[in-house]
Amino acid sequence: MRIFGSLLLVLSLPMAAQHLAAEHLPYEMIVNVDRHGLAHQGVFDLHPSGPITYVWNTYHLNHERIYTARFDNARRSPTQQLTAGVGVYYQPLFLATGKRSGWAFWQSQRRGRWVIAGRRLDEGFWRPIEILTPPGRDSLMPAAEVSGPHVVLAWEDHSQLPQRIQVRIFDGAGWSDTLTVSQGGAPSYRPALAATPDGLWAFWDSYDGLNYAVHGRRLTPKAGPISRLSAPGKSCLKPAAVYGSETGLVAAWIANIDVIAGEGAIDQRNTLRGAVYRDGRWRSAQRRGTADLADLSHGLLFPMEPEPGIVTGYSGRRRHPMLIEDEGRIWLLWEHKMVIHRSTEPGELLGLRFDGRQW
Repeated sequence: MRIFGSLLLVLSLPMAAQHLAAEHLPYEMIVNVDRHGLAHQGVFDLHPSGPITYVWNTYHLNHERIYTARFDNARRSPTQQLTAGVGVYYQPLFLATGKRSGWAFWQSQRRGRWVIAGRRLDEGFWRPIEILTPPGRDSLMPAAEVSGPHVVLAWEDHSQLPQRIQVRIFDGAGWSDTLTVSQGGAPSYRPALAATPDGLWAFWDSYDGLNYAVHGRRLTPKAGPISRLSAPGKSCLKPAAVYGSETGLVAAWIANIDVIAGEGAIDQRNTLRGAVYRDGRWRSAQRRGTADLADLSHGLLFPMEPEPGIVTGYSGRRRHPMLIEDEGRIWLLWEHKMVIHRSTEPGELLGLRFDGRQW
């Protein structure tokens, strides 16, 4: 997925998906041809045999809506509005569960509370909207994944302190009760989910003393113990995870430490770290003898030479790890600035491939 300008969402495919549906996309295709407003937060998923469902958020005159469209054999369906009306919406998700089925989720503000809403695509028809998080609570930052016949939805629960990670599981007929998966006694945030042939895992970061630490646990077919993936010494957060047949389950996250420059400028230095699940335990990922797989400080730290400067502007997703599977191997992706000393310079995509032995 790429975003051109401020209005057009243009559909292209990641490497892992291109060989599955390239015959259906002879050229780049505009998704939001209706242009109901400022399009952003676009997501898509591939159905079996190649159809693609795209979901995105729009903003227009202080209102937001969630829309969807489907591509099949290079033909685009009419745009359909998923939300009941205008409102406050955030972070839409879509998961394909069959050729004409799937689930869309989004975060919504209702009656002063944040809730996670869902809508099921059933044989090509969208069923009514469901509120999937408990009433009277604030539920934020949804994550979702398909694992065999199940769809798993996770979120941050802010109904009590400390904050916790909760999930519900859809078995094809209905949703389970709400389950808390994070540890007690520590505020937990930013859930991520990853499916493997043996079941599904949940990941999150928890505030641990003065730092954050990344944790994970198996959810299905049977809940397992909580494991700490990140080592002490750095604040670790924003986990991502994916499974590859040649690599096993791989997780990655942001690690940062406080730094002070020569003139006293205080900042944070960010790197990417990770772990691989092998033989029933998590092992720290290593590259060139260090746990830091990539340095994210390019253009994000205060320059001190030849003279002190400042860093301003939007950093984009330059502090967010991305993981994708490609024919059994894993790519760790990140964005960085093309020119160091410009505040809003566009970024470019960098990546490391992991083949199960080395990065």
